[in-house]
Amino acid sequence: VDVISDLKDSKSKNILWQKLNSKENFRGKQSLWIRRKIVESLAQIEDKGSEQKFGALLSDRDESLYPAAIKALERLTQQKLGRQDEAPKLKRLQWQAWLRQNSTL
Repeated sequence: VDVISDLKDSKSKNILWQKLNSKENFRGKQSLWIRRKIVESLAQIEDKGSEQKFGALLSDRDESLYPAAIKALERLTQQKLGRQDEAPKLKRLQWQAWLRQNSTL
């Protein structure tokens, strides 16, 4: 995942989305650290049009995914919601509301 991210290999983004929810990236129902790394990589290489995918991650049980998903949304939409020092949980709620209002993305 780090190599894909370092190389900005956009051809691998479909594989990363598939692996994000693969059984091997969970221990029981517990999300493993690699899922956060996958989202961080996707946040760097995904293109416009994937905003709803990142928005869906804001509903994931694994809260460690929120900062990277928010970073991707900020990059893709050129929007900054909330204060920079605000907790990811609060920004998450703001982004979910924003995405509902802009559901045509």
